[in-house]
Amino acid sequence: MRCPVCARDGPDDAQFCAYCGATLKPASPRQIESLRGFIPAELAQKILAAGGAGERRTVTALFCDLVGSTALGERLGPERFKVVMDQMLGRIISTVSQYEGTIAQILGDGLLIFFGAPLAHEDDAERAVRAALSIRDTVTATGTASSQGVNLGV
Repeated sequence: MRCPVCARDGPDDAQFCAYCGATLKPASPRQIESLRGFIPAELAQKILAAGGAGERRTVTALFCDLVGSTALGERLGPERFKVVMDQMLGRIISTVSQYEGTIAQILGDGLLIFFGAPLAHEDDAERAVRAALSIRDTVTATGTASSQGVNLGV
């Protein structure tokens, strides 16, 4: 079987490349489908193919917390608040996907985002900063354009 990353040949029954460690099994449609609601299918395929288990990497972590969400939740009520938060988190996740970051965890109104794992780029730190600025602009613009008086910061 030929490795899709380093193009070296290996045994047909191997699950990982013996040279670079990349996964040799293509992602299952079920794995891709589980990520489809959050990120583009192409990025999901890249993440699943990246592997990286047991590999030492430099990772940039970004924590994003929505400021003002508690007060907003009290004002809107639980149903409307959930709709607003789902939309806001969806926009943030979409922005992170543009920079090929990975959502490591969603903690209420906060997100832990990694750049460099499992996908690694030479400019992961710069991607994290650009994503942070874009997230800030997205949250500000969404709050300004909202007819529900959403006043969130990040």
